[in-house]
Amino acid sequence: MKRAALLLFILVCAVPAFAQTSFQPVTVQFPEIVFGVNEGLNYLTIVQAVNNNSTSSQGHIALFSDSGGTLSASFNNGAPAPTFDFTMDSGVSLQIVISSTGPISAGWMSITYNTAAPETTALLQYRAGTSVLTEVGLNPFYGTMQSTDFAVETGPNLNAGIAIVSPNGAGSVLVRLWDPNNPGSLLGSTILSLPANGHVAKLLPELFPSVAGVGQIIAQVSLDSCGTSTCTTGGGPGLIATALRLNMSNSSFTAIPVIQSPTGGTLVRVLPQIAVGGDPNGLNFQTALFLTTTASGGVTGVADIFDASGNPISVSANGGTPGSHFTFTVLSNTVMKIMLSGNTAVQVGWVRLTLPQSEPLIVNEVYETMNGSDVVTEAGVLESPQITGGLFYADQTGVENVGIAFANPQASSNPVTLTLYNDGGWVVDTQTVTLPAFGHLAQYVYEFFPSTLNAASRFSNWSVSMQSPLGFSVIALRVTGANFASIPVAQTIMYVPSITNVAVTGTNRTTGTVSFTINVTDFTPNIVTPTSTAVAIGAGVNYTQGFDGYFAVPNVNGSSLLNAQSGTVSGTFQGNASNIPSGTQASFYIFLQDALGNYSNIAYVPIRF
Repeated sequence: MKRAALLLFILVCAVPAFAQTSFQPVTVQFPEIVFGVNEGLNYLTIVQAVNNNSTSSQGHIALFSDSGGTLSASFNNGAPAPTFDFTMDSGVSLQIVISSTGPISAGWMSITYNTAAPETTALLQYRAGTSVLTEVGLNPFYGTMQSTDFAVETGPNLNAGIAIVSPNGAGSVLVRLWDPNNPGSLLGSTILSLPANGHVAKLLPELFPSVAGVGQIIAQVSLDSCGTSTCTTGGGPGLIATALRLNMSNSSFTAIPVIQSPTGGTLVRVLPQIAVGGDPNGLNFQTALFLTTTASGGVTGVADIFDASGNPISVSANGGTPGSHFTFTVLSNTVMKIMLSGNTAVQVGWVRLTLPQSEPLIVNEVYETMNGSDVVTEAGVLESPQITGGLFYADQTGVENVGIAFANPQASSNPVTLTLYNDGGWVVDTQTVTLPAFGHLAQYVYEFFPSTLNAASRFSNWSVSMQSPLGFSVIALRVTGANFASIPVAQTIMYVPSITNVAVTGTNRTTGTVSFTINVTDFTPNIVTPTSTAVAIGAGVNYTQGFDGYFAVPNVNGSSLLNAQSGTVSGTFQGNASNIPSGTQASFYIFLQDALGNYSNIAYVPIRF
């Protein structure tokens, strides 16, 4: 009798849970969009996306106004609407143009993907008719920040704009301007109250009208999401933001990307591209570095500059004696601007910043193309982390072009394999370039693929994927006429793995374990390797009272996925929960990681213990 009861208990605990597989949506947000017409001058916002997942994805664009309400525009010349839906097959690249024949309007944009997010970027264009006067690339946000710090600069022909969004509900944002001459002291502060999905974009003098000298300053600005309307506590709903650097002499602008305020960072920071020198009365280049920190004692480090072969090159820092090595010190809550310049010979290379210990240092870079002493165009970027895989959208239309700059921070040579994909995700060409130790390489896309492309080639909605066994740093610059705009390089490659189905084959409420089978597609394929056939899987269970996960699932045999584009693997999840009440309902979440460190989508199914 007891044996029969025990067998019944085991069978009840192991009943398979068959349910429809759902997928965790992913939202990508951009804190500033502009469109509309004013006396022949007009703005466009352009969305560029590459679906690097091994399954299709559906996207939903929503536009929001300053008040948090809907904002209507034309998508690809269609009738005005506040939303736009689209589908992207695996590997496909596309471009969506957001415009209006009405007055100029500004706001922000959210794009939600139903299964996994294609790599998505946005461009803002300011145009006279169809001629681009200036454009700027915006970094995507996949979540909110609690705080951020960044450098701003104003002057006779220079201003700084700040765009802030509260996407997770109504909240207050504390905006502070720090005194560049008294580290740790404030010049001014203001509290902005934003409704749910609210947006605000203001120039620095508009935010701090009573601060003397705000029209000619280099200073640090900080933004904090507040838990109260008076900003006496943090922990607010979070924010997203960007800063814009405005050159009023030629109506050009560039983005100053912002990130969550760090508490530390890597010891080596890399800026993969600098250009200095040229004709002082004609075309010439200079590169500005902006360093900021919240470290109470400031940050001290050294900078080294290398050429294409990895040899030191001499440039002038803030007009000083040319050299390839110099020290720097950034005081707390201040900005150090380092202007790199050269002589009549144009020099290109990269910069390595080395710190003695982990510090919360943020490094921005602005490339300046000059005509004599006048700025023609600028492009702003953040420091570039060392990655082993990257992906970006590329086109070459006779007006637009894309260039890539690599830096090799390694003391050994570094092979980087580049793969060119067309708009349908088919491989057009593959090339491998070898970067010398501490070397640098900057070329247009067509120069990396000389057997397939040349300067006269025309293509749109293509992409470039790159990978290497060693870390490298890279940036991409979009060239439109005489204008430069930085475009983000995603830290991933084409065709990351995708979970297509999940089946829970058993649960045990005594131990809290969940047994499962997942179907996986990976067009690369590299989930496992001949020397390591264990699949890296993370999973968790979401109960009414809380989330138990994510925990690594040990010893999942992926032999069936070796050199295969699809397959099935099984395993068992073990979290912290145990002795779960009978009939408890929950959701089982799961994702995996391939051998190169790329993550899949997150899938989930309802279960009952």
